[in-house]
Amino acid sequence: MLIVIAHDTAARLRDIAAACGITERTAQKIVNDLEQAGYIRRERNGRRTR
Repeated sequence: MLIVIAHDTAARLRDIAAACGITERTAQKIVNDLEQAGYIRRERNGRRTR
């Protein structure tokens, strides 16, 4: 998952989930866990989160 995020930092959660072959809900949980662990950070950019 980190490779997919690093490759395209503007990818939507839906795109990340599809690239990894998992559901959006599972991808959201993993992204939240990665953020809490300090591996990634999210920023709001208008209506989107990067």
